[in-house]
Amino acid sequence: MKLRAAVFVVSILSIGFAAACLNQALDWGLEWGPVGTWISALISSVAVTVAVWVALDNQNERVKEEAEERKKAEGRALRRAKRVRISAEWHEDGAGPRWILHIENGDDRPIYEIQWLDSLAVASDFSSFRTQFASAPNPCKVLKPEAQWDTAVFATNFGNSDVPEVSGATHFFLPAITFEDDDGYLFCWDNSPASVIVGFGGRVTGEWCLKDDARSNYPADQPTFSAMYVAADLPASEQAEIAKGLRAGMS
Repeated sequence: MKLRAAVFVVSILSIGFAAACLNQALDWGLEWGPVGTWISALISSVAVTVAVWVALDNQNERVKEEAEERKKAEGRALRRAKRVRISAEWHEDGAGPRWILHIENGDDRPIYEIQWLDSLAVASDFSSFRTQFASAPNPCKVLKPEAQWDTAVFATNFGNSDVPEVSGATHFFLPAITFEDDDGYLFCWDNSPASVIVGFGGRVTGEWCLKDDARSNYPADQPTFSAMYVAADLPASEQAEIAKGLRAGMS
């Protein structure tokens, strides 16, 4: 930047000097006024131009540095988020058929506002999709380092014969959950593609992602499962058509 400013100043002064010489040699008749005044005005104009140029260049550098630092901070936050682990286990006992949703904070700092959202139960053959369950788990305000939190989601067909009974033996569970870290970053869980989950026997697999304004439609905005969230609100006959397309996509 300094080199460019110096070249610019020298160029302006050279042009002014050349014009003055030509005016005198060729008798153009241009009235320049006192030389001192002319040079002073020229130098002042150059100084203002250079000052504005330097200020803009410095601002661009600050914006670039802030963006790089923000990217580094987000990267550190994502690495810390990997220490937060979740799982879903199917249980059938006297308490009723249900998934036990488990979250463990393996980080050395607390996490906050843990919220299970509209999770999805998907039949292993994609014949049905469910987003409604008998109870919704309450949020956990704070989960301390190395602490765990379990909550239950009960499966039922609400007496609707058009909706297949949900079971851990026939369905795998796609959790939707958000939390906030100690630095104020908001995270959401993105499940792995269905083919990966089926390959792992229905085990919860995926990754934490930053939840920003672009993820306002979470969890239905997960690319692999957006069609399933739509299908969950449709009659069984229409679900079957979507399931057919999903199976074709996995083959």
